[in-house]
Amino acid sequence: MAIAALRSALIVDSVPEQGAVIKTYFDELGFDVDTVTDHPRAFEFLANNGYELAVVEMTGGKVCDFELLQYITRNLIKTAAIATAEQTNSTLGPKALEKGARSFLVKPFALEDLSRCVRHAIESQKHAEEAERLARLRQQERRDRQIVGSSPAIRSVLDLIGSLADSPYTTVLIKGESGTGKDLVANAIHDATFGDHGPFNSLNCAAIPAELIESELFGYEKGAVTGTFQSKRGIVELTDGGTLFLDEIAELPLGLQPKLLRFLDEKCYRRVGGGSEMKVSLRVIAATNRNIEKLVDSGSFRRDLYFRLSGFPITLPPLRERRQDVKDLARFLVDRCARRYGKKSLALAPSLEDLLASYPWPGNIRELKNVLERAVIISEDETIDVHHIQFDASLTRAFTRPNPADELSLPLDRPFFKEIAYYEKELIERAIKQSDGVKSSAARLLGISRYAFDRLIKRVDKLTGENVAC
Repeated sequence: MAIAALRSALIVDSVPEQGAVIKTYFDELGFDVDTVTDHPRAFEFLANNGYELAVVEMTGGKVCDFELLQYITRNLIKTAAIATAEQTNSTLGPKALEKGARSFLVKPFALEDLSRCVRHAIESQKHAEEAERLARLRQQERRDRQIVGSSPAIRSVLDLIGSLADSPYTTVLIKGESGTGKDLVANAIHDATFGDHGPFNSLNCAAIPAELIESELFGYEKGAVTGTFQSKRGIVELTDGGTLFLDEIAELPLGLQPKLLRFLDEKCYRRVGGGSEMKVSLRVIAATNRNIEKLVDSGSFRRDLYFRLSGFPITLPPLRERRQDVKDLARFLVDRCARRYGKKSLALAPSLEDLLASYPWPGNIRELKNVLERAVIISEDETIDVHHIQFDASLTRAFTRPNPADELSLPLDRPFFKEIAYYEKELIERAIKQSDGVKSSAARLLGISRYAFDRLIKRVDKLTGENVAC
């Protein structure tokens, strides 16, 4: 790795002549170099400049030396530190490395030794930066897939997830309608049990041709599958020590079910075309949105496999049964989408929150996410409102007459989108009345731009067949 990748360095040395020698070395390579003889002042230089490298002298008997190294390690992820010391203080090396120095040099040293240490420090720092980046990415991924809600139904699910943390090999069956977040629960179980210490792999049993599922699961030996010229590890082997998530388990071919049952019982398997048995340790989580008990009764799913999978069942409630979670979920999803698309934080209008809480969400969380993602993309305002929302007509037709127990605030005695338009018309007219007919003020009341306000009026006029009273 070329040292010339550096751009700036700070030299902290109590002996000006020694600091000058090191500075000359970096100057000849074309770097911007600052030198400091006073360790406390080095904090100020480090805080105000983006150094790639700091060469810090350990003077012995000064706690400030180690505090400086700790400051660099904890606060300056892009700065690599090299510690130096006189021969009389050479015993400080191990502690300097413990506090975060990438290398340690005893003075006097040859410039070749300094060059070697600089290269090592840069390489180590880049590895540290990459590790930090991946750690932040994992943390963000965990935040993005967190389970949001405080309803009794979702608290019960979270309690079950917590209870699995100390049972790393218990098989789990997650049941629930499409879009209820079965994959989120599977990930949460894995995080609670293994964290970063084991792989999480998933296989969608409905997305792979029936004749290929076995080789995807268990792998195959060279020549066992037509057109293959080398062996391949299956997803089971790749998941050793972690969690295997089998989504849409009800679609697993009937002929493969006995092999999966044997694997669940013994955690042993053979690759396709292989003779030797292989053993792994992992947790299997299966999921389905179908009535698997009916499939068992009809003979299309093995009863013994069903009982083996359902040793620890978790049933996820549909979103319409946890309405009190919708507003929190909506805010969470909007924040996540805004961050993903590089937009500033967006607020949800109270009228929209009420609408989202009243809607039955036949597509569950997946539908809520898609509806809000579209709203974030098209929004030109700081607030997402009712006019930014578009529901899937094919889903809403079946829900235009919801159960009275759901306590909808809208009568819904008209087609759904027309009902929404009348609701918007009422809001517009109230805003105009409160603004004494000044449309720009009415738009501000609704939290939208004047241009968006005019577009909203045109759309409402068209859908209702009536003109907004201005």
